[in-house]
Amino acid sequence: APTDINVYGDGSLKKPSNQWWALGGFGVWWPGQRDDAEYRASMPDESYALQEVGPNGIGLWNCMGGQMNSSTRMELAAWLITLMRRVPSNMGTDSESMRAKAMSMIEIAAQWVEDTSSTWWLKKNPFRRPWGLQADGDLWEQAWKAVMTRGPHAQTLRKVKGHATKLMVDQGKVTQADKDGNDVSDIYADKGANQCMIDGVKLAAWFKERHKKYKEFF
Repeated sequence: APTDINVYGDGSLKKPSNQWWALGGFGVWWPGQRDDAEYRASMPDESYALQEVGPNGIGLWNCMGGQMNSSTRMELAAWLITLMRRVPSNMGTDSESMRAKAMSMIEIAAQWVEDTSSTWWLKKNPFRRPWGLQADGDLWEQAWKAVMTRGPHAQTLRKVKGHATKLMVDQGKVTQADKDGNDVSDIYADKGANQCMIDGVKLAAWFKERHKKYKEFF
């Protein structure tokens, strides 16, 4: 994996106070990337994200359906989209919980691959619990398959500060590149959540308030 961050990912969640009506989206930002033949050849045959080519890079985003959305799930979706591109990646993320589990997964994958015994390949789950019993296990299972297919050393993640300020940059606490990268990926994550349609966001807000009133009534 690259030493420096070459991609940023973020998630967005609308109406997070009620998970059943939360509408989420993910955003991915490849800074400095051009839409050339090399880029197109590295992308998956089937796209799961919308794309925007800008003068300073390429952004990807989309809405996440389902009734069990969470901030961590959106961040994980962004990482999955990153893994789908056939290039080594070092993703900057402001989600420490997602990064920690992803790095644990990568480290376990590296240990298993380096194991010279003939039984490591029989292991299908690095966390010992069925995927269905893990939070966001459906997406983590896909991430595990991607890491094992790409090779554990083809990707890594680094924590960056979310919503960093210019003062933090001036004080040397955050680099300008990380601030810009996280800010842009956050913009695309919001676009992803809004991709659920404005009417969908309004409907979710209406049901959330109605559910709140029912709880107060009973």
